[in-house]
Amino acid sequence: MFSSATNALRFIHEGLRIAFRHSFAIALLPAFAFPAWSAITFVQSNYSTPQSSQTSVSVTFTAAQTAGDLNMIVVGWNDSSAHVASVTDKSGNVYTLAVGPTVQSGVASQSIYYAKNIVAATAKTNIVTVTFSRSAAYPDIRILEYSGADPNNPVDVAGAGTGSSSTSSASATTTNVADLVFAANLVQTMTTGAGNGFTKRLITSPDGDIAEDMMAASAGTYTATAPLSSGQWIMQMVALRAVSNGLTTTYSISGKVSGSAATVALSGTSSATTTVAAGGTYTFSGLKNGSYTVTPTQSGYTFSPASASVTVNGANVSGVNFTGSVITAGTYSISGKVTGSAATVALSGTSSASTTVAAGGTYTFSSLKNGSYTVTPTQPGYTFSPISAPVTVNGANVSGVNFTGSVITAGSYSISGKVSGSAATLTLSGTSSGTTTVAAGGTYTFSGLANGSYVVSPSETGYSFSPSTALETVNNANITGVNFTATALPPTVTLSWTASTSPNISGYNVYRGTVSGGPYSLISSSLVTGTSYVDTTVRDGQTYYYVTTAVDSSNNQSSYSNQAVAAVP
Repeated sequence: MFSSATNALRFIHEGLRIAFRHSFAIALLPAFAFPAWSAITFVQSNYSTPQSSQTSVSVTFTAAQTAGDLNMIVVGWNDSSAHVASVTDKSGNVYTLAVGPTVQSGVASQSIYYAKNIVAATAKTNIVTVTFSRSAAYPDIRILEYSGADPNNPVDVAGAGTGSSSTSSASATTTNVADLVFAANLVQTMTTGAGNGFTKRLITSPDGDIAEDMMAASAGTYTATAPLSSGQWIMQMVALRAVSNGLTTTYSISGKVSGSAATVALSGTSSATTTVAAGGTYTFSGLKNGSYTVTPTQSGYTFSPASASVTVNGANVSGVNFTGSVITAGTYSISGKVTGSAATVALSGTSSASTTVAAGGTYTFSSLKNGSYTVTPTQPGYTFSPISAPVTVNGANVSGVNFTGSVITAGSYSISGKVSGSAATLTLSGTSSGTTTVAAGGTYTFSGLANGSYVVSPSETGYSFSPSTALETVNNANITGVNFTATALPPTVTLSWTASTSPNISGYNVYRGTVSGGPYSLISSSLVTGTSYVDTTVRDGQTYYYVTTAVDSSNNQSSYSNQAVAAVP
């Protein structure tokens, strides 16, 4: 007799197809010369589709790479619990997320990354490595190189879509005159070719996931589509700006700083920093249209305004003028009383300090600058009302909040913490014991505890926890316990059978098929000497058919056993 146990969700994807439809809105252009745009052109591609769970996947650019080109990296995987920890390459190019992660809960995830203005590399020397936060199910990594993209700000817009149907799709409205529309998808069935108007750059094997593109000559709304065998799918698209043929107009933002020298920083569509003397003018030149923030800083000064938002739209911009004011030297104080208990009183914020106060005593923090502060008293075995107090110093001494300490009654302490990633049963053992059930993202609390040593242990079927246990010591105070994070275990099928009664049995072979009645493939790497076997290579959403054979000491093999069926949810 066979028995099976399964957990988690993971769908194998067998391929993908993208079809493309696009509509566009025609924008009238003014009657003057406008930039001529060169097309973005495809250079090379490669992919890797390991047919098992992986924590890291590497793919090599097989041809030489040209300085200034653009790398596009599509990362797909068949679960929703792992996420991308990093995308790097041997050349040291920096990768930025263009779109994603787009997630189908319990099924699949996909993200697209890019590296702009790449460095040159000889053939087969630049290797891209995608690292996941945990073992990701059946990753599908596609890498592509393009030339002619804007080296500074290549991404115009991006879009994504998910569904379960016979057509996958994603839409976005471009803002640039000349964009390359890059699209890729991840499906649970098969893609057979590029969408209408698109050029296929690669289809992975055996997964069948596509990467395709088309050059758009005008701004407008574009939809990437792909026909597939009806099933679940993810589609993503990224519109990439082409570089102009030397005719791009750039603009500037300028403004004045009075009252102080300053370091003025620009952030937003592009970034820069400049140093300005008191009464001087800051200027940021060579800017493209976009949104920016200008922020001045100088030690010992505040600025009015603290920062300014600026939009560049086809013209130079007169930026905001900033005025610096000296932060008054620290001549102020915060004072207050503590009753009911001695306490250590801490000051944090614009500056920090700590002082010890006897019961009924007064705490004082002197020589303070204007600013925001928080005052917090602590004493083992006591709670305080209030727990802490915010205080603002603004040109005068401050009468701080008075605190009252109250004894925490013996045997009334608690241990509390959070559980993320899964519901769990928390068990407390040690000086006293208890059990509580917590929903995912919930807080566990064990109350009414005496001083002593405790162990907190989480458990939930189909999950492991980090850490697996936590040692806590209660000593006259409530305890902020360890937070636990649950991670879904991969699915398995456990098989068991009755031992053969034939003489001289050396062991058993285990076979598996995906169709009732076979054909079957051997999955045990060596003879199984017992009467059970755990299949760790199953995928969610699949049904498997198992048989075994007995093998004697002369290596004679019996006929197949009866067939057992395991459906993995």
